[in-house]
Amino acid sequence: MGGRYRLGVPALGLVVSLALAACSGAAATAATPTKAPTADATAPTETAAATDAPLVTDAPLPDPCKLLTQDEADTLAGVKLGAVLPEGSPTTNCVWPAPTTGSVAQVEVGVGDGAKKFLDIDKDTLGHTFAPVSGLGDEAWQESDTIFVRTGNLWFSLHLVKLDASPNDQPNMVTLAKTILSRIGK
Repeated sequence: MGGRYRLGVPALGLVVSLALAACSGAAATAATPTKAPTADATAPTETAAATDAPLVTDAPLPDPCKLLTQDEADTLAGVKLGAVLPEGSPTTNCVWPAPTTGSVAQVEVGVGDGAKKFLDIDKDTLGHTFAPVSGLGDEAWQESDTIFVRTGNLWFSLHLVKLDASPNDQPNMVTLAKTILSRIGK
């Protein structure tokens, strides 16, 4: 073979796995939300303790499928959605799927590390535009189709997928985020 090296599939897999592990560790430490400048004095303020604190708590995560009712999900989407589908073990995400006919819409609620990671990816990696939401939890951020809220060390997200978005969707999402927050008990 004239001095060429060949990696077998298992060896190549090990090299790729080690490289991905090294990259993901660096990305996880670098992903910290940054606050966009704002003139709103009532906007949430971030402290190093709040954003750098571990998300793990002694309390179990709330069941995201119980944080929103079917009627609330249907109302936000503007269509009758399918029955809720829990995801994860333990459940950390719930999806109210699009109907099989008619308008396309879907609602999702996530809790815990996944909700925080969703925020980090949208904000830091994808560069989405966010606005702080005052008076909601300890920290809240909203983009066009998602709202992220932190209460203590717990993050949750409310995500709306909708082809025919309405200007009322964002205020409705804030209202539902307040409802979710009250059901979490914080």
